[in-house]
Amino acid sequence: MVEILCQVSLAMSYLHDNRFIHRDLAARNILVRHIGTGRCPPITVKVADFGRARHLNEDGKYVQATDRPIPVRWTSPEALRNAEFWDKKSDVWSFGVLIYEIVTKSINSPYDCGSKVLKLIYKI
Repeated sequence: MVEILCQVSLAMSYLHDNRFIHRDLAARNILVRHIGTGRCPPITVKVADFGRARHLNEDGKYVQATDRPIPVRWTSPEALRNAEFWDKKSDVWSFGVLIYEIVTKSINSPYDCGSKVLKLIYKI
């Protein structure tokens, strides 16, 4: 589990160093391959599905141009409050939710989705 998270964090660091954000980091977009055999074979981890990935502007932000639905479960509170602006911190939040998914072996969010989440976020 630690190796998976380490490789995902390295992939996200590479994206961010090249001024890209993923915007849809979730367990469903992490591919794991066991290489070899034995009790603890080495693994290779790939981050997939770059359909929502975007290049950041000079200020390190992405300004959303369309009203595409966003994956609420993995979206940072800042991005939910102001869905036009995304940055690296949005991916960091999603990585935290991904850790929760992997540790709990659950695809359920650590919080209820939908209007309850939005109401709580607007209170912050």
